[in-house]
Amino acid sequence: MYPRRLLVFAVTTALALPLAPAAHSQSGRRMAPPDPVVLDGPPAPAEFARIVKLPADKLTRYTELYDRFMESTRPQRDSLTAMRRDRRKAFNEGDRETARRHRGQLRPLAEDLARRQVTFDDTLKPTLTKDQWKRYEQWRDEQRKQAAKAWKDRRRPA
Repeated sequence: MYPRRLLVFAVTTALALPLAPAAHSQSGRRMAPPDPVVLDGPPAPAEFARIVKLPADKLTRYTELYDRFMESTRPQRDSLTAMRRDRRKAFNEGDRETARRHRGQLRPLAEDLARRQVTFDDTLKPTLTKDQWKRYEQWRDEQRKQAAKAWKDRRRPA
């Protein structure tokens, strides 16, 4: 159970840190980008089947899990997306007060979505083989790397 808590902490931290008003933390270190799977949800069933090489008989179970998860988290994801967009706009326009206010609202949503994603993954894992789970984890890692590159490119001064 301890490693799961550590994962929740790591994901939550990765989501919360980028919400600070500057591109660097107070310590001067670069902040991490948010986890795209936590923000956007897990892959759609057809994509997931391709990623993990899921046989058709298991696709129905994943589709049920996915549909329930996405429906139950849609309001939080939509709110998080809108607040992130509004925060970015306020920050770009120099409205630091609004950006700070949005940061305070974003954190609890991001933390809740991170916890719910961990629960989804915990429910999903027993339905997959070890090889399928490994492919899913590798896909997640690749998504994080791409997000980190995009994050870095967006933050690079012109």
